[in-house]
This record gives sequence, structure tokens and C-alpha cells, in this order.
Amino acid sequence: LPDARVVRLEDNPGYGRAVNAVLDEATATSFALLCHDDVELEPDAVRLLVEEAFRSNAGIVGPKITRWDDRRALLSAGEGADKFGFPVPYVERGELDQEQHDSVRDVFVVPDACTLVRADLLRALGGFDPGASLFGDDLDLCWRAQIAGARVLVAPAAQVAHLEALGTRRLRDDRRRLQFRHRLRTLLVTGRPFTLLRVLPQLVVVHLAEILIALVTGRPGQAADVASSWTWNLRRLGQVRARRRQLATVRRVPDGDIRRLQVRGSARIAAFVRGQIGGGDGALGQATGVGRRMLDALRGPGRRDAMVAWGFVVLVLLFGSRHLLTRPLPAIGELAPLGDVGSLFTAWSDGWRHSGLGEAGWSPTAPGLLALGGALLGGATGLLRTVLVLGALPVGLIGAWRLAAPLRSARASSVTLVAYASVPLAYDAIATGSARGLTLYALAPWVVARVLRASGTAPFGRVDPGSGGPDTHPAGPVTTVPPLWRQVLALGLLIALGAAVDPLLAALPLVVWVGFLPGSLLVARFRGTLRSLVVAIGAAVVAVLLHLPWAIELARGGATWSTFTGGRTTDAPTPTLGDLVRFDTGPTGSALLNAAVLVAATYVLLVGRGWRFDWAVRAWTLALSIWGLVFAAGQGWLPIALPRTDLLLAPAAVGIALAVGLGVAAFELDVRRARFTWRQLAGLVAGGALTLALLPVLGASIGGRWEMPRGDVTGPLAFIPEESGDDPTRILWIGAPDVLPLVGWPLTADMAYATSAGLPTATDLWPTAAEPLDAPVGAALDIALDGGTSRLGRLLGTMGVRYVVVVEQLAPAPFGGPSAPAPPRLLSALAEQLDLEEVEVNPELVVYRNAAWVPPRAEVAADALPAADSVAAGLAAASRTALDGADPALDGQDLAPARGTLDGGGDLVVAAGPSSRWRLEVDGSRAPRREVLGWANAFAVPEGGPARLELHTPPVDRAVAAGQVAAWALVIVVLGVTRAERRELRRPVGAPPRARSRARRFRR
Repeated sequence: LPDARVVRLEDNPGYGRAVNAVLDEATATSFALLCHDDVELEPDAVRLLVEEAFRSNAGIVGPKITRWDDRRALLSAGEGADKFGFPVPYVERGELDQEQHDSVRDVFVVPDACTLVRADLLRALGGFDPGASLFGDDLDLCWRAQIAGARVLVAPAAQVAHLEALGTRRLRDDRRRLQFRHRLRTLLVTGRPFTLLRVLPQLVVVHLAEILIALVTGRPGQAADVASSWTWNLRRLGQVRARRRQLATVRRVPDGDIRRLQVRGSARIAAFVRGQIGGGDGALGQATGVGRRMLDALRGPGRRDAMVAWGFVVLVLLFGSRHLLTRPLPAIGELAPLGDVGSLFTAWSDGWRHSGLGEAGWSPTAPGLLALGGALLGGATGLLRTVLVLGALPVGLIGAWRLAAPLRSARASSVTLVAYASVPLAYDAIATGSARGLTLYALAPWVVARVLRASGTAPFGRVDPGSGGPDTHPAGPVTTVPPLWRQVLALGLLIALGAAVDPLLAALPLVVWVGFLPGSLLVARFRGTLRSLVVAIGAAVVAVLLHLPWAIELARGGATWSTFTGGRTTDAPTPTLGDLVRFDTGPTGSALLNAAVLVAATYVLLVGRGWRFDWAVRAWTLALSIWGLVFAAGQGWLPIALPRTDLLLAPAAVGIALAVGLGVAAFELDVRRARFTWRQLAGLVAGGALTLALLPVLGASIGGRWEMPRGDVTGPLAFIPEESGDDPTRILWIGAPDVLPLVGWPLTADMAYATSAGLPTATDLWPTAAEPLDAPVGAALDIALDGGTSRLGRLLGTMGVRYVVVVEQLAPAPFGGPSAPAPPRLLSALAEQLDLEEVEVNPELVVYRNAAWVPPRAEVAADALPAADSVAAGLAAASRTALDGADPALDGQDLAPARGTLDGGGDLVVAAGPSSRWRLEVDGSRAPRREVLGWANAFAVPEGGPARLELHTPPVDRAVAAGQVAAWALVIVVLGVTRAERRELRRPVGAPPRARSRARRFRR
């Protein structure tokens, strides 16, 4: 080869690009010989390869490869491949070379250790794939060459010895990950659309089985590699399309002919079966042993399907939550720390709203429920917070299972479970810190199931014999319809738990009923509709009564819609139709495959009959109604703002999951016994679509924290508690509602504000019922935004605000999460304030220290702060009053109770909502109180002495709190008694009565 060129690509991880560049210059050569640097060619190996290429008119020729240290031990003599690109070696590694493989033959793949390629063919194919360098590039090149009509063969007369040094340079897990990625990429590049439509669903099934086996046998790394191969390729679909277009210019052979060159079936499954038959003791043998034991333990098709579905879901949840289970949860969004049990109990029972500047009024029920939960766990409120956040996922999935239970099919329940698990709402709620989104995800299936059961129609209530419904099941017809009052109490208690987190959830049964109504009109089935409405309305009334003190607080004068929307306005950004059908509320929902579950949900509309079709139409109208509502809000067609999108989409997700489960019931009752038609094929497509919908969830589980940021604002702002010490400190937070670490009030079209006493806790998540437009904090910010003051710190200082924090990202850098840059107008207005000192802490946090801060409890000169008949007058007076340097008074990190000694001769100012409940005793005498500035209290202290400041709770408030506890206990006891009696009534005839049944104990 007198014109040969030798190019060494030393330590080049992307050698595919470098080889392509060299080949572009090699216009004078006929062949390109590509070899690893750890091979040794036997004499005349190159000549024999070239001669065989001319003799057989081959495009790619490979030699016989032997071990470096033993030339009689074979490594390769060409390879085959199945339709998924999994290799099938023609020789066993280490097989003794007895010339049994010395015949020239066509192969599908020539290993890239040593390959002779016609240079014009390589140029026509575009060289190696730059996106698949190492581990799989030989499969890609040979596959494309055969599509172009070139032969690929092995010439055993030519021999090379291979050291296989590449394995020592790359970790085993790294090699495996690259192999899975590049095989899938090759399949996507080389297959025609119809081929991909047929092969990809099969590959999904194979990969899901491999993931499950890897998790069962304790190899999470392999499961992650399989799942990541899909996400890696989905992120590079643009590159794949470009490679497909390039391959289309040289395509000469149809996919059917290529398939004949490949191994039939799945080589991966065949390898698994061989390991099972052989009883191997490696990882594969262990997997098969575990599989056999699992199959032996399961008896009956229904139980087996249920166990497989639940086993898969539980493994995915545990794998995806592993880091959240073993590490503290970051305090992002609404997932603020709970605090201690005592502070939670006080926040519920003292009759004072602690958010904002505070005001007298009944508190939300949630702090009381959290205090009860923390007490049951021995005061471990951190553990309670983890249980509530991560426990929402299994609670919602159990609800989805129970929702499909009346269908009397374990397969239908299993598929409904998997369909609801494939919806990304819960995982996105964890990633974005949405406690309300998690609550609704957990409760929505239970609420929908109760509304369906209230209808009393098949299959969720009484079924007429012979109707072809669930009564055909061996277990007999469903005849248990609870009394109406019991359904109202049960559903009311259920939604009362959710309304403790968000009061809007009290209307969830009505929303579900309204969503089902168009479907009832379409199918002309109205039986049970009025009964369901009565139960929905009654349950809402029960929930309001259980929250009666708080409900009164929300309903009395001054309450605004912003109380329920978390500071959102009608100008807030809303999702598109594509986002809605993908249930896109966070990082997991951004994948296009999330919409595949809709394909599975459509199947029942095509093949369902009877009650299967009727309820499927209702389920779809529930989803369409909610999507339409959100879309209308996004177009500005509604006069009010809507809450977070995940609060609205959860019922739609339940409707879609129910439709998927109804499709399985329709397949079993309406399709399976019929002759083979397109209905069976459509069922396979629906099953494949549901499998595809699971892939984004599997991808999100790889990180072990559902894309939740690893940190929060407590790290960069740790200096605030250190500087504050034991003195009460108020922080003003400004940012988009989706990134604020607490619930706020609207400031501009896309920004909100809120205050907290120190770093946020759970008691700051429920704003006061009324926040008028001229509220002190909001009014002061409006003045600064309009350029009306350069002393914003002085205005905020009299409210006890020591720090101003502008949040531009859910979790500060480098933890990430959704970002929402602050408007330049806001940042420039804050930068112009003379008494606000910027503190450099983090790129995503703009922090100002208030130089004009006045402690929330401070001794000042007598009458230093004037009275004011309005907030505007108070702000004008505060702008003229300089209280810089005022010292904190009394001791206590909370505003009250506080003890200490006062000097006297002035006033004690308490920067909190003016109320007669504030009481100060100095040396045993009660100090007179007056309202100052319109938002603070001042106590005249002419003489000093030991003092105590407290927030008095009237006896009527404590009586109301005790009455609320009694109401909850009464509902729980009544439901417990009726449930015990119902169990006793279902006792088989002739069976001995239970000793001391629950119902009997309750009566006594």
C-alpha cells in the first residue's frame, strides 16, 4: 500500500469525529483501515483483508480476533444482532481456535478493534456517528452500511491479537451506560417510521422487565442506565433527525431485508432464558432465581397482576425517593419547616393570626392537626414533615386502586394504579415545593371514588342481575350502598383534611360533579346524578362546619380572592394546551411522552359498551372541563385568577386514569371473547402508550429526589438568625408566587410579597383573611415603586422589618429549580433607597439590611409615634419620624410572651396588628395601650420596673377551639360505629358472633 497514511488518535475520547476528519482528506485511498491502538496485526493481515474486499465486493471487512496473550483463544469472528441492536457473538469468548470459524461469511457487525472500510462508502455514510463515540459505533456503522447496500463480512484468514485495553480505561458501569444509549440511538437512526412503531413498544417492554429485575436483584445502577438511555436520546432527537435525513440519501435496502440479516426474537431475552436454564450463579442467575421464587409465591392471575403492579410502583417510589428518605427535606415553596409541637399548638389555639403583621382572629385548623401529628410521633415534627410529603404519593396511588375496585377486575385496578402513577403531578409538586398540590394528588382519587359511589349506579353501586355488569364476576353483584348521611359524613371528613391545607378543596366534590355532568348529558344517563349532588353539597357543608372558626374568619368582611390564590393575579402566566395534556407543572411533566397516557385512555371510547362507555365519557368530560377552565383563564376570559395549576389538574388526572382502567374492563368484557379484529390491536397500542408514559417518571426517579433541589434559602440566609440572636426579627419577602418560600399577597402583575417572623415556618403559610389594598407593607412598597420615597427602610422599620429579600429562584444557586427574575423596576426602586444596605449572599437572592430598623418591641420617647386614622396617614407620619438606634425591649424570640425590665419614662412600641388583646404589666400594674401609626401598639410606661408582655386569648376563643375538637371527634366516632356495625351485618350466616365487637364497645 504505497499511498497509505497512518494517523494515530491517541487518548481521544471522541475519536469518531477525528476519524471522520481524516477520512474527508483521504480522497486518494481506496480503503480505510481503522484499528485500536491495542491490537497487533498478524503478517499479511492487511493484504488478506483488501483481497477479500475485492474478491467479495464488500464494503466492510473484519478479521478474526484472538487474545493478546494466547493466540489460540478466540475473541470474535464477527457478530450478529437482533432487531434492538443487542449483539449476538458467533464464537464464545476464549473458545479454542481449531479453524472451525475459518470460512468467509456475511455478518451483521464487525467489531471496531480492526475494521477495513471502503473510503468512498465511509464518506457516503458520513463517517462515524459523532454522537455515539465508543461502545456501539461499530454497530451503527455496519447497520447503516448494509442499509446503503454494502456487504459486511469477516475474513478469518486475516488475524489480529487484541489486548482489550479499552476496558481498563472506562469503568464497567460507564461502558454499560454508553452501550444502552448508543444501541437505542442506532435503532432510532436506522429504522423507518413503521419499523419503529412496531419495534419500539417491544423494546420498552424488554427494558421495563430489565429494570424490574435489576431492582429486585439489587442493581439500581443498571436500572438507571436502562432508563437513562431513553431520556438521553429524547434530549437529542434533533441530532437523530439529522442523521436520519443523511441516511435517507443513501438508503437502498428496505428494512424487511435488513431484518432477515438479524437474529430472530430478542437476544436479551434469549440470554436471560439461557441463564435460567443453566442455573447460573452470576447476577443473571440470581435474577432468574428470584423471578422463579416470586412466581411460585403468587397464585391466581388477579393476585399476580396486582402484586406485579404494586411491586413495580413501590420499587419506583422507593428508588426515586431514596435520598429524600435519608436526608432532610429542603424548605422550598410551601414545604416550610413545621417548628415544634408547642408553637404549632399555640398558633392554632391563641386566637391570633401570626402571618403578616398579625391580627386578632381564629387561626387555621392545620397547625392544630400538625401539632396532634407531631405529638403522636413524640415531637419529631421533622419526621412528620417527611411522612406527609412523601406519604402523599402512596396515599394517592392507593386511592386510584380503590377507585377501580368496583370494576371487579384486578387487571383494571392494576392498570388504573399504573396510569395514575404515570401522571407527573405529584413528582412535580415535590420538585416545586407545592404542599397543596401533593394534598390534592393524594385526596383526588378518594373524592372521585366517593362521588361515583354516591350515584349508586353500576358498577359503583347496586347492579341489576343479568345486566352484564360486574355481577357476572364469581363474587356476585355489588349491592352495598351506604346510607346517604354516612356518605356525606365520610366525604365531608375526607375533604376537611384537605381543606386544612387549602380551603378551596372544600369545593372539590362539586367540581367533580360538575365535570361529570356533561358526560351524563352526552350518554343520556341521569340516574344517581341528583344523589351525587346531594352528597357533594352535604360534604362541603360538613367540611365547612369542621373548620367553622376559620371559615367564619375567611367569610367575614374584607376577605379577598387572593387569600385562596396565593398572590396570583389574572396576569399570571398560565400553561398552554400542550402543557395541560402533558400535566406539565414541573420538570417531570415537560416530557412529550407524558401525553401518551391519553392514547391509553381513548381506547375505552372505541371499544367500550354499557356502563364502561358511559363512565368513560364522564371521566373524559371531567378532564376536558378542567383543561377548558385553565385554558380559559390563560386567555383572560375569566374575571378572577386561578390557583396553582397542579391544584386544578389532579381531578383531570384521576379522570384519565379511570378511563384507562375502564379500557381494561372493556377489553375483558367486550373484546377478549370476540373474534380477532382491530380492537385487539388497538388494545396493544393502548398498552404500549401507557408503557411509554411511564418513561419520564422512571427518568425522574434516577436522581433519587424527584428533581427536588438539594438546598434552600436557609443556607445563604443563615446569618439572619445569628445577627438577630434572641430578638424578634421580621423579614419581608418579594418574588413571584411560585418561588416565594411562603404564601403572599399580590404586589404587581407577576410579583407577590409576604412577611415572616424570622425564617419561614409552617405557621406563615396561611395569610390573614383580609389584606386591603392600603395594607401597611404593600402600601409602603407601592410608594417606593412609584418613586415617592428614598427612605423605604424607615417606613418598613416601624413595622419591625429588618431584612428585605427578593427571591428569583425556588432554590438559590447552585441548587436550581424554577426561576422568576424580578422586574427591573422593583430592583432599581430598592437600590435607590438610602437606608437599605445590600448584602451579597447569592446570585438568586437580593438581600437588603434595613439601617432604619426598629425592633418590634422597642422603648422610645413618649409620644414619639403619633396616632393615625388610616394607613396612609401612618406612612406619612413614619416618614417624618426617625427612630434609628432604638434598642430591643424585654426578652423572648417571639413577640409575646416576653419578660424583662423596662427603664420607664417613655413608650413601649409593639409592631403588630393593633388589638386590645395586647397587654403589658409593669411592676404589677397594667399599662394603658393606644394605637399608633395605624398598624402598631404603644404602651405608656412612665415608671420602669419588671414587665411582662402577653397576648391575651379570650375564654370564648378557647371554648370555640374545644368545640372544634369535639366536632372532629364526633364525626370520627360516628363513622367508626357505623363501620363496625356494617362489618357485623356482613358476617356469614351461621358464623359465631364476634366477642366484644367494635360496635358493641362503642355502644358501651
